[in-house]
Amino acid sequence: MRNVLILCLTAASLSSSAASRKRVEHPSGLIVSYTVNPACLNRNWYWAMIIRVEPHRNEAAEFIEVHFSLPCDKSPEWLLTKQSIRQFRLIREKERDSELTEFSLWQDQSSGDKPKSDPDMPVWHYPPGASDVKLPYGQVLRCYRSLDLPLLPLL
Repeated sequence: MRNVLILCLTAASLSSSAASRKRVEHPSGLIVSYTVNPACLNRNWYWAMIIRVEPHRNEAAEFIEVHFSLPCDKSPEWLLTKQSIRQFRLIREKERDSELTEFSLWQDQSSGDKPKSDPDMPVWHYPPGASDVKLPYGQVLRCYRSLDLPLLPLL
């Protein structure tokens, strides 16, 4: 998953110039999970969060994935506080839609076997107050990037 995250971030950096032509969406929802790339790259941490979007009438709740970056000496303000519904400003990144995986993948380079998931390495972590949320593992989530927490390009 971390490799997928790096690939997603690279794709986002290449498409940043096209963002000005894309429509800004303003969903309301609750941050229910997050992950961060384990390496500080270009003086930035690259994050992703899962948001449970507030449903409209007679609709089921939807989960979306949002990517952003922060300087290595900072973390999101919501990381240590109980979550509340908030509104987001997002740009759709359809080319980055991907299946939500529960565990990190690893591959034995010497054997060439297919990548395997490692149950000791969960990809997603829960912020305070969201640990009872069941994430839709195996489903393809719509991907976005935040306008309020920009995604800086990888160099």
